[in-house]
Amino acid sequence: KTVVARIVGKLLVALGAIEKPADTDDTADTADTNATVFHEVSRSDLVAEYVGQTATKVLDAVKKSLGGVLFLDEAYALIQGSRDTFGQEAVDTLIKEMEDKRANFIVICAGYEKEMDVFFQSNPGFKSRVPFTFHFEDYTCPELYDIGKLGLNKKELKLPSDLSTYQDALSFSTGCCERLEECTPDRAKGNGRAVRNAIEAAVRAMAKRVQGSEASVKTYTELKVEDFAVVTSQAVQQHLSVKCGQSGDLATIREFMLNASLSESYQFYYDIRRKIKSTPDKAQQLAARLTSVLSETNAVNSMRGLDERSAKVGQTCKQQLNEMKKDTMKSLVQLCRSSTLDMLAEKVQTGKSEGQVEAALTYLEAIMGGVEVMSELLQCYGEHKAITQ
Repeated sequence: KTVVARIVGKLLVALGAIEKPADTDDTADTADTNATVFHEVSRSDLVAEYVGQTATKVLDAVKKSLGGVLFLDEAYALIQGSRDTFGQEAVDTLIKEMEDKRANFIVICAGYEKEMDVFFQSNPGFKSRVPFTFHFEDYTCPELYDIGKLGLNKKELKLPSDLSTYQDALSFSTGCCERLEECTPDRAKGNGRAVRNAIEAAVRAMAKRVQGSEASVKTYTELKVEDFAVVTSQAVQQHLSVKCGQSGDLATIREFMLNASLSESYQFYYDIRRKIKSTPDKAQQLAARLTSVLSETNAVNSMRGLDERSAKVGQTCKQQLNEMKKDTMKSLVQLCRSSTLDMLAEKVQTGKSEGQVEAALTYLEAIMGGVEVMSELLQCYGEHKAITQ
């Protein structure tokens, strides 16, 4: 995002879209006076600790950006909740400056899509003053492999001839997809930074491997298959083993379902309804978690040459996933059993009091919510058939 923001800034300056006021001090962030002014800020640069100081900090940031770009990364962090009056003051001041000095600088805000949508709603003036939006797609696995190679070339490091473990390490560490159309939106996927971390982990594994030996300088520039195997093993332990652990994603999904088939109490259904209502997209959230575990488990179980410990994690997760699928189907059948639905329908029709009718409707609403959640989960299994084969 920062790279593209710099390019856009240079283009706008070159096109004459931005003019630097004649009375502006030429103290820029760089010693090159011909370089495009690019002033990057965050919440801490704009929001003060005391009343009356925030506007001054914003004005100072704008002054440093005149003739160029004010780049606000993770812009949504500027306002932290509806009661953040300091953050709101920063936004209001910035918007006024964007209008008053629109010919003298450009503001580029960056951040995650959903959070940015909420951020732009903090002031009605944002949308009219920020007319252009650029959406960056996740990198695909092949693109991340190429990014990794570029990083290795800069460090003068060489890959092994067999690239399978290199690709396994990067794909599992980043959660990338071979093709974008196969991917579900996830801020953790396709991350170029994760590639750098994986490569640095491989370099550490190589250093540990040759430690104590009388290795040549050339040896320290050649990464081996086993170095990337170590990276994959570490990623499996850090990610998948946690997701399938006692407090992981699978446990969260199981807890939410609460073995619906075992209870018919009003309180049970009331709790289900409350949980679903508190997060309207609960079904999608749980499905996203399950999809992540399914894809990672599938990836681990399809890897060759994986160490015994990591392979065991993959098999354990697969077993838990199969058990949860059976439990989900059983719970779904129990939720939809005709005797319960007939009883509730009769209570709605013949309820002697408003309380009885409301209770019956609560049951029905909870059942519908539970069916939605479990149907979403079963659909995830259908998209990852390799798990249950």
